[in-house]
Amino acid sequence: MSYFSPNRTQTGIIGSKTGNKGRSNLRFGLCEIDLGQIEETIMSINKTKVVHKPKSVTVTMSIENYDALLKGHNDLLSAIETLGDIHDLYISDVRNIEDLRFRLFNGLGFAHQKSSDGKSSLYYASAVKDNDSRAWRSK
Repeated sequence: MSYFSPNRTQTGIIGSKTGNKGRSNLRFGLCEIDLGQIEETIMSINKTKVVHKPKSVTVTMSIENYDALLKGHNDLLSAIETLGDIHDLYISDVRNIEDLRFRLFNGLGFAHQKSSDGKSSLYYASAVKDNDSRAWRSK
């Protein structure tokens, strides 16, 4: 996150989308999210290979992805300790928990459920295994 610098800005309902040196960013108040960094993370995480067998699953991932999951675990531990100590969460803890959820979802091969017509995903529904009949697959 960085402070907003006024470059090409396109205002949205929740925040603003800005461009800086050919990259896209989202701005919320004084905070800015570098979408380029998120896209790089997605590309890295999607290299994970998940093989389903009748009684087991084999997950193969890069050391980079494994380290990202370890960092997520440690961020979650920190948030839980903070919650226990002061009965509150920092905004950065919420972000770290969401990052971990994202890494787990993508890194372990989970999928969004498909809508009843099968044409879109149900983003906020519970995740399913990627080989589940309810899993949404983009075409």
